[in-house]
Amino acid sequence: MPFRVDQLKDSECVSLAFTGIVTEEQRYDARNEVDKALSATGWNKLIVDATGITRDAMSLADDYKYTSEHPFTHPIGTCIAVLHRPEEKERYSFIQDVARNLGSDLRIFSDRVKARKWLVENCPPPS
Repeated sequence: MPFRVDQLKDSECVSLAFTGIVTEEQRYDARNEVDKALSATGWNKLIVDATGITRDAMSLADDYKYTSEHPFTHPIGTCIAVLHRPEEKERYSFIQDVARNLGSDLRIFSDRVKARKWLVENCPPPS
């Protein structure tokens, strides 16, 4: 399976890590697993590690569609930090812009420590 979902109890954060070739169907499967974990824990923090993707089968149009659905699929108030490889910054900046324009709190990072710090400091637990 090209993704793994974990619960990081120390930061009350769900982690999604992709590896290898990732298809559109696998991205949707991963999001479903993430949403189950967020709902089960009651947490509102998600860190997505896309640095292990060797080939992404999704186009920019697919990225737009997938990202635009976040406000309707993730639990309300979910903060998302996405880790990307530096050479992918332009693509992930587009994803960040789409998410923000549609009301999702999604930020991109190339540094894992900064991503987790942002989640902890800027996403208070739901009340």
